[in-house]
Amino acid sequence: MTIHPTAEIDATAHIADGCEIGPFAVVGPRSHLGSDCVLRAHAVVGPDTTLGHRCTVHPFAVVGGDPQDLKWKGEQVSLECGDDNSFREHSSVHRGTVQGGGLTTLGNRNLIMAGSHVGHDCHIGSLCIIANNVMLGGHVVVGDRANLGGGAGVHHFTTIGSGAFLAGLARVIKDVPPWMMVDGAPAEVRGCNRVGMQRAQMSEEDIQAVLESYRMLYREPGGDQESTCAVLLERFSGSETIQSIVDSIRATLCGKNGRALENQRTHDKTVDPRDR
Repeated sequence: MTIHPTAEIDATAHIADGCEIGPFAVVGPRSHLGSDCVLRAHAVVGPDTTLGHRCTVHPFAVVGGDPQDLKWKGEQVSLECGDDNSFREHSSVHRGTVQGGGLTTLGNRNLIMAGSHVGHDCHIGSLCIIANNVMLGGHVVVGDRANLGGGAGVHHFTTIGSGAFLAGLARVIKDVPPWMMVDGAPAEVRGCNRVGMQRAQMSEEDIQAVLESYRMLYREPGGDQESTCAVLLERFSGSETIQSIVDSIRATLCGKNGRALENQRTHDKTVDPRDR
């Protein structure tokens, strides 16, 4: 373990063996760093934040910052990250809020690039790439292997399915089903993430099934998605990949404003939280 003398480590923080803490880095109260983590100069790990093993926090990144939510009144809330995550320069990942369950989570082997923001109560899977200056509002869920292009903005309570691809600068205000590619402002489904499926070592049979589901759901005029989902389940019976796409679409159809998780919103949007 190497800790630079100018680093500020709270007495209640736990630093595991093999960690390297650089100049002027900060580790907040009740936080936990797993083995072999690296905090570069001026990196910040906020309070009540857990990093797994071999995570790297680059200069001026803030991991576990206070939630940017007017409803937060200083309650003890948390961020939990898995192993092998990299937080690049000036990125920020915020802790949860009581209203959202009090917890933000990241899985393993995620790359959070420079200037990007992960809002309060987000839940990020594993093997995700969140490119420079991506903006995730609060309560966003991102599935495994999703790839979010630079400058994309994601509305709060949106779900990004596993393996989905967001083009750079996309304005995402609706859920994105697994393995679909979206682009535009507002973003619409434009195709399938074939490269992502190949990288995930998906079988060619499953890849072709996803391509066919895209064609039926988004390219054939006149059909409604619920009826198409029923046809897909019958045609590709037993395919977990197609089942995940159908489940995503059906959840969105049951939600509000194109977002399944919008049903979880419990507060009155017309009342300023500062007036409560």
